[in-house]
Amino acid sequence: MLSGHTLVLPQKHPETLVTSSSLLPISWARLTCELRKVREDQRWLWAKFVRSAFLEKADGAIASEQAKRQALQQRAEKLSLGLGAHRMMLLAFQQVKNLMQVAIEEDLGRGDVTTEAIIAEHVVSRARLVAKQEIVLAGMEVFAGVYAILDASIQIDVYRKDGELVPVGAVIAALNGRARPLLMGERVALNFLQRLSGIATLTRRYVEAVKGYKADIVDTRKTTPGWRVLEKYAIRVGGGKNHRHDLGDGVLVKDNHIVAAGGIKPAIEMARAQSHHLLKIEVEVETFEQVEEALQARADVIMLDNMSPAMLTVAVKMIAGRALVEASGGVSLESVVEVARTGVDLISVGKLTHSAPAADIHLEFDPPACNASLAVGEEEAERATRREYGQHRHGSERWII
Repeated sequence: MLSGHTLVLPQKHPETLVTSSSLLPISWARLTCELRKVREDQRWLWAKFVRSAFLEKADGAIASEQAKRQALQQRAEKLSLGLGAHRMMLLAFQQVKNLMQVAIEEDLGRGDVTTEAIIAEHVVSRARLVAKQEIVLAGMEVFAGVYAILDASIQIDVYRKDGELVPVGAVIAALNGRARPLLMGERVALNFLQRLSGIATLTRRYVEAVKGYKADIVDTRKTTPGWRVLEKYAIRVGGGKNHRHDLGDGVLVKDNHIVAAGGIKPAIEMARAQSHHLLKIEVEVETFEQVEEALQARADVIMLDNMSPAMLTVAVKMIAGRALVEASGGVSLESVVEVARTGVDLISVGKLTHSAPAADIHLEFDPPACNASLAVGEEEAERATRREYGQHRHGSERWII
């Protein structure tokens, strides 16, 4: 009982009566100490609990992040399959991913009223990617990437690799998944594949034409806006080589630069003064006088622009190995061999990118009876597909993206 400032304890312990002005007896001090210990233990246990919960959450987040990274790595490895010697990981480029997204939104921004009206959500289909002409395949990673955006569960069995010469009628790949995204992504995925395969196919024709000569076939910056990474990749797949990727790749003094600078020599001197030691300097010339001026200015590469084969031959002799020689301007499949015979080192062809026709590739759906076999068992359906297409001779890679 508490009265005023006096604590009244049980009468059997009269010595424990305490006033506010007296010192605490031993029993009260012990009680206070024990209470303090209990509170400290509670704080310690709570801190331990909070720390444990935090660490558990942090470990879970780390494990989740590691799992995501591992999944992305596995997906990247699957998407790089089929590229052979031209393995590049196109989807690592943000501009490629952006381009794919823009293309999908351009075609599907308001939905697909046809597919959504007649194809049920649960319907599963199988389709074949077929070459309708002889092509050099390029762009399978991007083709698959489009479907990865639309439906990551779509399975793609790839039978041909980028850079491979695919005969007419050959099955490039088999796709298995929900019919809706297969149909919705068909045009966008094919646009990428047809465009890149068309460039690779045309490039291969130029490369084969000059086989036996020292000249390399190179591209230009005359590319489709936004597509440069992809189109220059297709050039390499076709066997060609890349010129400058952009204006920062090297110095190329063209006719308008020469006019603005007051001549070839001052243009090259100013360019060399502003360039680091790893940048080569190329100059475009149209006359023998300009060839001589470029040599005196010590150009690393001399581009002979729109010269006839006879002029090219003379210019190559004038240069005599003192600089690399590039022939450029209006080179066609009909004239490329004659140009190569002149002894030039490089032949740049703008047509490889600005005029390459799209490759004829179709995505053909199997009839419902064939798709019904999927319900019987995926393994049996796969064996049937291999038997039908005869792809067991070539093998395949499976992409589940």
